[in-house]
Amino acid sequence: MGSFKVTVPGSTVALKDHEQVVKDAPDLGFSELWSSAVERYDAFSPLLVAVNWTCSLQLGIAIVPVFGGGPVTLAMSVSALCDGAPDRVSIGVGSSSTYDCGALELKYQGTGDTVRF
Repeated sequence: MGSFKVTVPGSTVALKDHEQVVKDAPDLGFSELWSSAVERYDAFSPLLVAVNWTCSLQLGIAIVPVFGGGPVTLAMSVSALCDGAPDRVSIGVGSSSTYDCGALELKYQGTGDTVRF
């Protein structure tokens, strides 16, 4: 049987109000907590808050936009999350947006450059 995942943040819920959802997730059969960069939060903040409420859930971000803050900021954010949840973090990178960079070749190059950094 596969693992079940829950996604945070809820679009209308403040980060501080996710505590009970995160704490209840393992008892409800969830094994992973995933986040994304949408609306008012970056992808890292919900997971960095959640590490205070769980020590069992795997944490992940499917796509961190490489054009959002540069490779140094991305590396520092990943490092902070890994420090808070050792051996429980999965991160994917990609361009993920149509407005950041024009042509597909530039998006591909920018994503590759960030990964190689």
